[in-house]
Amino acid sequence: MRTAANWRAVATHHNDTLQKLAFRELQSAGRWPEIAILNGLRPPYLSGDPLHPGIIAGQVLLYGEPIKIPAPITNTLSGVTPIQAFGIDLGLTDGLLTADTTGDLALASGIPNLKQALELRLRNEIGCLQFHPRYGNAAGRLKGRKQNGNIHLLMLRFCEETLLADPRVKGVSDGTATASGDAVLISITALADGGTVLKLQLEI
Repeated sequence: MRTAANWRAVATHHNDTLQKLAFRELQSAGRWPEIAILNGLRPPYLSGDPLHPGIIAGQVLLYGEPIKIPAPITNTLSGVTPIQAFGIDLGLTDGLLTADTTGDLALASGIPNLKQALELRLRNEIGCLQFHPRYGNAAGRLKGRKQNGNIHLLMLRFCEETLLADPRVKGVSDGTATASGDAVLISITALADGGTVLKLQLEI
C-alpha cells in the first residue's frame, strides 16, 4: 500500500529486526538506518512488549504494526538530490562510529555516504556479510602472493568488479596498481549517477 511518494507501508513480523526488514523489502540489510530514520525509531526499534516505554513514546514499534519503507529511487528523474540518489547511513571516522553535535550517532549522506560505502566495499573481503555473500572485494585473497604485473592486474580487476557491484556506480576508470613495499596500492575512479566522480585508494 503506497501512502506517500517517497515511502510505502509494510507489516512487521514477530522477531523482525530492521536488518531483516531491509533485506526482505529493499534487498539490502545495510539500508536499515534509512528505515529507522524514516520512522523516527530508537533502539531496540521493534519489540514484542506492548508496555515498552519506547512504544509509548512512539520511538519503538510493536511486532505486527505497519512500518514505513523507503520507496524505490528513480535516479533518471531531474531534480533528484545527492541525498536521494546516494542515501544516508551511519557515518564512520577511521572505521568507528562517532557522535554528532546533539550526541546522537553521526550520519553520512549524499556523496560522502556513497564514498564511504565504496571504501568499505573495497576494504572488506568478499563473503564477510551473512546476508550478502557477494559483498566485498576478492582482491584481498591475493595478499601475500609474489608481486608481479599479473597479480597487480588481477587485484585491479577485482576492485573494478567490487565497485561495479554497487548499483549507484555506472563505470570505473583510471585504475592503477603499483607496489608499495610489501603491499599493493590501488588507485581507481568510480563514475556514479549524475556525473559524480569519486577517486578512491586502498592498500592491499
